[in-house]
Amino acid sequence: MSEPIPMAEKSLPAPARSVDGDQGRQTNAPATGSGVAMPAFVDTAAQSFTAGFHSARMFMLHITPRFIVNNSSNIIGFSHVLTEMMMFKSSNKDGKLVQNPKNPINWVWEPFKTVYEDTFRRSTAGATSLKEIFKGNPFKNFYKHVTDLEAATQAVRNLPANAGKPLNEIKLGNSWVARSTLIGLTAWSLSTLIPEKKEKPEEIERMAIMRRVHPVHYVAERLGQALWVPGWREHKRQIIGLLVIMTGFTGFIGSWRNRSVHPVTGVQSYSFNRSYLATSIISLLSGLPLLFASDEQRGYGGYGGISLFRVPFLTTSNLTKYRNLEPGRHWYLGSSVSFQTENVFQALIGGAEKLKDGTIVDHTPVREEAKEKAAEIRAERREERAGNHPSASPLTRVSHVDEKREKLYATPHEAAPQHQPA
Repeated sequence: MSEPIPMAEKSLPAPARSVDGDQGRQTNAPATGSGVAMPAFVDTAAQSFTAGFHSARMFMLHITPRFIVNNSSNIIGFSHVLTEMMMFKSSNKDGKLVQNPKNPINWVWEPFKTVYEDTFRRSTAGATSLKEIFKGNPFKNFYKHVTDLEAATQAVRNLPANAGKPLNEIKLGNSWVARSTLIGLTAWSLSTLIPEKKEKPEEIERMAIMRRVHPVHYVAERLGQALWVPGWREHKRQIIGLLVIMTGFTGFIGSWRNRSVHPVTGVQSYSFNRSYLATSIISLLSGLPLLFASDEQRGYGGYGGISLFRVPFLTTSNLTKYRNLEPGRHWYLGSSVSFQTENVFQALIGGAEKLKDGTIVDHTPVREEAKEKAAEIRAERREERAGNHPSASPLTRVSHVDEKREKLYATPHEAAPQHQPA
């Protein structure tokens, strides 16, 4: 079972066990990675960072109400939804989600209509068709379609709606960023609406063993959990992670659809933003722990931690947008600040579970036990391949394999005692 960590342990020496389950071991030996010794100053810096992050997380969990900690995915998800609407305004060609604000009904209907049109209808008119993409080498054609900024700009200018307009009156939109934002809006709406359900220790152990013994099976099962709609109540983290990865991919393409305005003529044209490209790649990577982490603590916390690496690139990306006088740059700046503030809280309290007595549930014992069981199973496999294990005998192999499967893939429901009829 999970072991609660008393709040009195909020100041632990480096690199003590962190609240989200990571376990450090104090040692004077240099840190190693893949068998290669790291320099002493790197080891010291890593331990200092781990201790500082642990203290900050414990402090936040101590002062944060239990309701917020245990429902952080819903609360932070709702905040993300509002920020995504700001991002929509930054990519919209005129920055307006509501065309007629005097009618209250339009505040409900028109934002969805504008998002749909900017994401699909306006972006498809005059665009390269799928037939042209798949004619010849589809990868080369798609790359050219994305990176040919002059052709993309001219395609918008050639739209029937822009016929006869002076160039300085033609406004460009970023349909790929609009798609990215729409996917993100879907992800965080699910995060907001689906109630938080903490994972059971038995399920965490089962998946942790599978991750080490059958990594391909593990990846397939996580993807299945993300795609199986009826199971989103228990596995909403997986579908959020998959959508965040898609958000990063579409944002990656949108890096070639940033807009610049000529300071004299006012003519808009598409431009490439390297910093935006970097932030999109980090966004894609941040979805991996949500989808594939062994438990919620590492999933949500890992997402927030990875997302914070966007900060330096967001700074240069905003500077580029202001230098190019890009429409919607103020909304992009606001959404950048809002997203990163939310990611800080995601890294500090995401996926945590706070009990009524103020303690924090730690999944380290569960993961450590799963690690030992997985090591035993791998050792048995090596012995089988070497012919030294009793299961190598044809008479005992089948029963031994069945026993291992039952041990590895038993679900919490199967492990529960059966009710006997009265």
